[in-house]
Amino acid sequence: LGGENGTSNIPIDQQDTYKVNEGEKITTNLAKGNDGKSHYAIVKVSLVLNKKSDNYATYNQEFLTNQDETIKNDVIRVIGQYTLDEFETNKEQVKSEILSDMQKLFGADLVIGVNFSESTSE
Repeated sequence: LGGENGTSNIPIDQQDTYKVNEGEKITTNLAKGNDGKSHYAIVKVSLVLNKKSDNYATYNQEFLTNQDETIKNDVIRVIGQYTLDEFETNKEQVKSEILSDMQKLFGADLVIGVNFSESTSE
């Protein structure tokens, strides 16, 4: 999902990808829905970065690796607000909310997209 500028406006050779949680799956509980049962989501998340951003030199891969727990906790917090049905039907909205949080942390011109390379929910 592209940000305010959108990944489509940034040439692919000017984009970098940061794999949250070292590219490993993140498992988190979903909010309880009408069925009253516990459900969860399993996602692999990556951030799309703009190499031409002024913040890219500061918030590089090494810096983001040190901030990985903060990033992962935000992903868990955002996803955990959704029920199973909401998560399955609103993945673009979920990604958009995570993107907004990441842009507040690291700059709107740096983080230009959020991807789920894998997404399972039960």
